[in-house]
Amino acid sequence: RPSAGPTGGPTVPDVVGADFEKARDELRDRKLGWRFIFGTGNGREVVRTVPAADAPVTRGTTVQVYVAGPAPQVEVPDLDDEDCADVARELGELGLYPRYPSGRAGTVSAQDPLAGATARWNDQVSVTCTPEQD
Repeated sequence: RPSAGPTGGPTVPDVVGADFEKARDELRDRKLGWRFIFGTGNGREVVRTVPAADAPVTRGTTVQVYVAGPAPQVEVPDLDDEDCADVARELGELGLYPRYPSGRAGTVSAQDPLAGATARWNDQVSVTCTPEQD
């Protein structure tokens, strides 16, 4: 259960030493945002956070999470014909971020990189959306 700071709001969880994906889940559970900064060493463990553990924060605060090793590779999913409103969550689960050059309405008609390509956590996927025709 999330602990509360002196104002009754959330605090930054102590995730140092944890796998970065577990850290993401804990931050999400506390309604906090996250930004991973990957290092040049080895491993998936968190080495520090800014703000630090137990610091009182407000809901929605983005916590910078420093990870020992480099960003892991992931396979880009096939987004073709998916609802553009839903792809941010799918990409986010893989550590990718959507970019919408044509807006977010409609269904996915193109993406870059293509499905099956290799990307790294924090990479952007350009998603072209085509509005539904009446």
